[in-house]
Amino acid sequence: MTAPPVPPAPEAGPQAGAAPDQQQLGSPGGDPAVLSLLDDAWSGPTELRWLMPLVRQLPTRAPWLLQGVGPSRGAIDLGSGLALVFGIVAPRELAAESDRALTPDLGLGAGVRPLALLSAIPAASPPAGGPRSRAALEPVPADAAQLGIPSLTVELPSAAASRTDSLLGVLAIGLAGRDALSQRPAPAGPIAANPGGAPMPETHERAEVRQLRSWRPEHADHSRAAADPAGTLLRLLAARSGAGDRANRPERRPAAAASVTTAARTVVLPLPGSVHAVGAAIRGNGRYSYLSPRRGAQIAVAEAARDLACTGVRPRAVACSLCHDTPGEPGASYRLREALLGLGEACAAFSTPLATGNVALRLPVAGDPGCPAPLVGMVGVLEAVSRQVPTAFQEAGDSVILLGDNSGELGGSEYLRVALGMVAGSPPAVDLRGEKALQETLLELAAGQLAHSARGCSQGGLAVCLADCTSGPPAEIGVRVAVADQLLAAAVWFGAAQGRAVKSCADGAAPGVLAVAERHGVPARIIGVTGGRRLVLDGGGVRIDVPVALLAPDAREGMVERQERHGLA
Repeated sequence: MTAPPVPPAPEAGPQAGAAPDQQQLGSPGGDPAVLSLLDDAWSGPTELRWLMPLVRQLPTRAPWLLQGVGPSRGAIDLGSGLALVFGIVAPRELAAESDRALTPDLGLGAGVRPLALLSAIPAASPPAGGPRSRAALEPVPADAAQLGIPSLTVELPSAAASRTDSLLGVLAIGLAGRDALSQRPAPAGPIAANPGGAPMPETHERAEVRQLRSWRPEHADHSRAAADPAGTLLRLLAARSGAGDRANRPERRPAAAASVTTAARTVVLPLPGSVHAVGAAIRGNGRYSYLSPRRGAQIAVAEAARDLACTGVRPRAVACSLCHDTPGEPGASYRLREALLGLGEACAAFSTPLATGNVALRLPVAGDPGCPAPLVGMVGVLEAVSRQVPTAFQEAGDSVILLGDNSGELGGSEYLRVALGMVAGSPPAVDLRGEKALQETLLELAAGQLAHSARGCSQGGLAVCLADCTSGPPAEIGVRVAVADQLLAAAVWFGAAQGRAVKSCADGAAPGVLAVAERHGVPARIIGVTGGRRLVLDGGGVRIDVPVALLAPDAREGMVERQERHGLA
């Protein structure tokens, strides 16, 4: 596909109404933990120093955030003298850590009791004969199980077919007494806007990325998705390597993690001796960040917050790792600037301050377009363990409700990569105000125990989200869904629209769910009912009918052969 070049255009600014609630989130600070985001710039090339004013504008203060815990970790106040400590291990640190045994505190600091590890890996293996094996790309160290630490492996989209380790990293979380943390005061004076006289570099986007972003859905041939939508769905599921699912099976988790819930890219952990729990999620999307660094950063924060809110956990704070091209690469400074802007806008809109972060400089890799793909780790608090919401369907006969609207957006989608073999288009729009309203809707429904399940809709679209909902626990439960949207079949079922979640509830509770959504201004409608042993989807002029047994994570290996046996290839 060759698209005509388009003139450069700046990214859209912050969404209207996206400013933080001043009663909840304080003004930007100069916290040393956040300023360490650009530590690499101070010890290396000077090209990045001009970005320091942007770092100072990131939202870094909130009543629940403990300031100045350390350069590589943040903490939130849990009350009762406790604090949740968290931080992301950057790729370069991870590589060094693999050569030695883990320390008992996982780098969180002395006096911190580790609670869990969330590891991000690229969504598929590198090419055969590549420099890294799948085992090398699974960053959950074996020592974690020996230490009795539960872990979750999450597969995230990469920008290129080679799936290099541009999204590799680990979010570690732990529990500590607040008084045991060695806090440092915030800096007394302002930081120079342009230290050392470092010149502001050219900050233009690369022309080839602008050209790719000019792609529109009508430019491609979607006939295969329309002719074989069930096969397209199975190919999207098969595109996941399954490493994350295999790593998260109950039999592979330590016995100490029996009470820990790991599902749908989140971890929920009850606090010892308390009715409260904490949650954590890790998100990032290399394709979105490649096509639009600012929007890609916003989406990473929005998806992490949405995943937590679906389980009933209120998002509270963020740690991030920015994988940045070596300064001097074409467009590198532009991409990093845009990523920081998007990160700050989303964190402010959701009242989730940035507590800690780092930049991992990378060298160009053949076949990998590279991007400063933010790896976003988010933590939050669940007021009562009893209010935790499962991510899979729980009972037959439940109403299935779609929160949010479908749209015709396919840019940068998993569908384009898997079905058409392309990375192109403008990533889906992010309505930060709408995302915050969706979070509040999900949290209110969880607090009122009005729903049996909730799952965020993101990678793969609505069809993939519904397929994942059928896979349990407690059991595999089918669903019948009908959607009347006047869109392409590919956009209806595999579109990348943000701000969506799928909920299930008892039929009698559906009016209450719809009323809560309406009060928050979130579009909501009943689209189906659970039950049976098949996934049946009608809409966009196509019908998808697949046995639920084909959709389970354990069934994804050898998916092509199963498609042929069931006549779906």
